[in-house]
Amino acid sequence: MINPKNIAISACVGFFLSFFIGLVSDVRFSHVLLRAFFFALVFAALCVGISFIYQRFLSNDNGSFSVEADSPAAKTAGGVVNIVVDDSALVDDGITPKFTVMNNHALKAEKPASVQANVDSAASSGEGTSPSASEHSVLAEEAPAKAQASEP
Repeated sequence: MINPKNIAISACVGFFLSFFIGLVSDVRFSHVLLRAFFFALVFAALCVGISFIYQRFLSNDNGSFSVEADSPAAKTAGGVVNIVVDDSALVDDGITPKFTVMNNHALKAEKPASVQANVDSAASSGEGTSPSASEHSVLAEEAPAKAQASEP
């Protein structure tokens, strides 16, 4: 239902706004009143249109959003959602990204033996070549661990 109070308020706002702007400008008084009434009608029509659109498309006054406390829907609300994270291990499919964490002792135990052998042979031979990317990441992991072990 369209509220006449809202329509009257918006019409008065349109009238007074146009009337006071017309008084400041250099226009005859009859034109000021004519424009003020015209804008009162425009603002009233805008209010009616906005009220209609609001009630037709945006308002939800049918009461379907409330749930009674004694209804079965209220008792089972949220019963379908499982928010508990199980402790089951996830299957490693090999396509997930690998993240290295510095000073992670558990990660060091999982290093492949071939990478460790390459690092050891390069370190013992003292070659002037730079290590590959995988060797560099292994060296970067071991450097902070050795520094912590040597500290008192």
